[in-house]
Amino acid sequence: MCWATPAASRTSSESSRQCSQVQPPAGWIEVSTRYENGESILEIANSGHDLSSEDLDRLLQPFRRAGQARVGTSTGLGLSIIHNIVRAHGGRLTLHALLDGGLTVRVTFPHSVGNVETLLEPRDGR
Repeated sequence: MCWATPAASRTSSESSRQCSQVQPPAGWIEVSTRYENGESILEIANSGHDLSSEDLDRLLQPFRRAGQARVGTSTGLGLSIIHNIVRAHGGRLTLHALLDGGLTVRVTFPHSVGNVETLLEPRDGR
């Protein structure tokens, strides 16, 4: 899948970087993209500690991290910044705690017909 806007590309890159900063040793990160029901969806999941619903609520607030047991040296700004970028471009960001610990970050951007047509146009006469 091709992300049509610079904001979407920055969001993808920053979300991946954020996930890698909070990984425990021997952790994993999974990135997937898809187009579904007129929307582009980016999902980034990572292994990690168990997260409560309170932790999820805090993660989108500036300078907040989930629990003291988190690894890494982050300041707690990353997801808050990503959330604001996504909303400014008409998208949604949702967080889901994984059963075995860790987190899935889902970023959804609506596609306008113009964006889809631009992506599907052949380039250089091909």
